[in-house]
Amino acid sequence: EDKLKQARSKQNIPLYQEALTLYTGPFLPNCYDSWALTERDRHTELYLNASHQLAQLLEAKDNLDEALQVARQALSIDSLRDELHGEVIRLLLRSGEAAFAQKHYDEFAKLLDEQLGLEPSEEVQRLLKETKPAPVKPKTVPEPVPASTPSPSKPSIPQAALPTPLTRFFGREDEIEQIANLLREPETRLISITGPGGSGKTRLSIEAARSIETEFPQGTHFIPLVDVRQSQSLPEAILRTLGLAPGNAPVDQLVSSLSGKRLLVLDNVEHLVAPAAQLITELLNRTENLALLVTSRVLLLCEGEQEFPITTLPEATSLELFVNRIQALRPDFQLSPANRDAISAICVRLEGIPLALELAASRAQMLTPIQILERLDQRLDFLVSRKRDAAERHQTLRAAIDWSYKMLDPALQQFFASLSVFRGGWSLEAAEAVCQEPFALDYLAHLRECSLVVTEEAG
Repeated sequence: EDKLKQARSKQNIPLYQEALTLYTGPFLPNCYDSWALTERDRHTELYLNASHQLAQLLEAKDNLDEALQVARQALSIDSLRDELHGEVIRLLLRSGEAAFAQKHYDEFAKLLDEQLGLEPSEEVQRLLKETKPAPVKPKTVPEPVPASTPSPSKPSIPQAALPTPLTRFFGREDEIEQIANLLREPETRLISITGPGGSGKTRLSIEAARSIETEFPQGTHFIPLVDVRQSQSLPEAILRTLGLAPGNAPVDQLVSSLSGKRLLVLDNVEHLVAPAAQLITELLNRTENLALLVTSRVLLLCEGEQEFPITTLPEATSLELFVNRIQALRPDFQLSPANRDAISAICVRLEGIPLALELAASRAQMLTPIQILERLDQRLDFLVSRKRDAAERHQTLRAAIDWSYKMLDPALQQFFASLSVFRGGWSLEAAEAVCQEPFALDYLAHLRECSLVVTEEAG
């Protein structure tokens, strides 16, 4: 509080930044006495007000990137607060990122509706209508069309920007480059990033698409499909996400709209494999320069598909990710000789799975790294998210596995459960003998296609 008083009196950016680093999370988070609740709220308000004041100072100096970073960090404290989202949206608009601002608004509106049954305030709604974004210099100037030869009207797609993640991305440089190089090959138009739940497929697809989006002049479009139900029309769902009203022939409309050199990122396709494979095949057959980057726990198994199985993070990258996520909750936390061995052991035990590492880091509010390590024997029940905006399938490690398990037919579920007797891997012959299943080879192949087992050559 003393630091904040100095910062306010001097309107000093470094002092504000120093004061904010002293906030280490909710005051006595497991104490619910009235005095503790009052003090907790007071501390939180101090932090959020200081964040707002710092963002304003940075904005006044036209340092919009840092102002956005401060505003987004405040959202990690209270993800449902209307005015915090309003500040992020306003700063995005000032930065000339109207598409990102609209995307942020849509995600906030969805979250608010799901959690509280409310919609954003009129002030936040008004921002998108009234705030003028910074002018953007055009990259190219199109040739004017002569008045005597008007061009026919074609469906156009609003620039559907890639989402802006709110956390730092670690590693995967080689994978990003490999995917980008594959997309540069004319014969590779469909890449499926596959892997188990929580392995980081969505984030990798965003980073890979961003690394190459300038090579798709007609646009790069991100289509999240996790909330699309099997009973819904997939082409209509994609058109709505692109900002287009579906017509009587949605597939024809989609083909016409996706003309030119475009990249379409279809995220979370596993529960829509059959209709997705059919639609993708038709889109590829009826367009020339469209490329698709798909994330899925299950292979599409359609012509031209290039699988890109995602691997777990190496130990060094896992350690960086784990420490970074702890510091989001405890800004004073540092990797030290006293905790390095425990943290390294946690990363090894969790096999470099990003979701598992993030869930374990969330326990650092109450536990030391050594205490976290001691509880990993029960990791399916121990690794639980407290984030309000976490997707249901990512709220626990058990839910991430269960999501894939429920998509199996009963015979495969039983076979998958039988494999649990093995530790550290097994051979095909061992599976056939122990599970007493004559179709073990076919079943293992199916589980591999569903990202529930991985294979490697040995011996």
